[in-house]
Amino acid sequence: MKELYDQTKERLKTIEDYLKPNVKIHTIWECEFDQQKYPEVDPHLKPIDKRDAFYGGRTETIQLYNNLSDLKEIDKAIEKGYKLQKIYELEHFEKTSTDIFKLYVDTFMKYKQEASGCKCDPKYCKPDCENDKECKTKIQYIIDNAAYNLDIDKVKHNSGLRFIAKICLNNLWGHFGMRDNFTQKEYCFTLEHITKIVFNEKYKDISTMILDENIVLTEYKEKEEYSKPNPSVNVYIALFTTAHARLKLYELLDILQERVLYMDTDSCIYNDDGSEACKKVENMMGSKLGDLTDEIVSKHNANHIKQFISAGPKDYSMKLDTEKLVSCCKGFRLNAEVEEKITLDKKIK
Repeated sequence: MKELYDQTKERLKTIEDYLKPNVKIHTIWECEFDQQKYPEVDPHLKPIDKRDAFYGGRTETIQLYNNLSDLKEIDKAIEKGYKLQKIYELEHFEKTSTDIFKLYVDTFMKYKQEASGCKCDPKYCKPDCENDKECKTKIQYIIDNAAYNLDIDKVKHNSGLRFIAKICLNNLWGHFGMRDNFTQKEYCFTLEHITKIVFNEKYKDISTMILDENIVLTEYKEKEEYSKPNPSVNVYIALFTTAHARLKLYELLDILQERVLYMDTDSCIYNDDGSEACKKVENMMGSKLGDLTDEIVSKHNANHIKQFISAGPKDYSMKLDTEKLVSCCKGFRLNAEVEEKITLDKKIK
């Protein structure tokens, strides 16, 4: 199709060059006739790009912006007072399932919960702690309140196993949303090989680098119309995953309202004023899939934040009640040297 389009454009250019400057040619394409025939169709409307549903900021200091793409998000928007005025295009699936990944998720959630152990002291379980009465009581509480059948002998803190289980849970949807068209690299040893790549109409963004007198490194991407889709990628699964994550975050923000200080994709920092809203959030905490976790307790072994400041998305500092300082600044590796320069006091100033 593209080859025919290029040939047509070349013929038009030849005719224009021949008739210049006495004659001016006006052209109209079939799609433009269709637009005149169906004026209700937006002339600037392009075919739907499913990856657009990934966009929509959810990392901010005070506010949340949602890009309405997934049907669940549109339902929530209508519930909040938005009005749907026009539909241009829908991607409809006749068959749906709620348990296609259930066994996979249940398996690794079980591993993650078992490897999380219990918090019987300010740190994690000690190796000789399993016979302690208090610890056994807390382990039994974890098992009784878990969504999965945990093995009591395996409920011990294991950071390595917990990390692997968490990665397996997160990487599943990430793989489904993976891009198809990556940059390709080839080492060329002959002029014929180089020219075959450089003059190939299927490639774009071509670059070459001479490594030595015998080897040239070439990099390129396939043009969209020639790119072959990855059979193991399904963007729609990833889109629904991220859409539900945004709705889960919005549910939390809707409860807390003006108490929110900062939010990220999967976290929220807020002012606990002892209100019913804050108590409702506390009841949402737990160890099950979809429950909230108090990271001030579980990750930093503290009770609350004393001071908090944010300069924007992915840039904040806080002082805990243990006097521990926690900072995040995107683009900087927070080693000892950087932490001396990017401090809470300097951000306040």
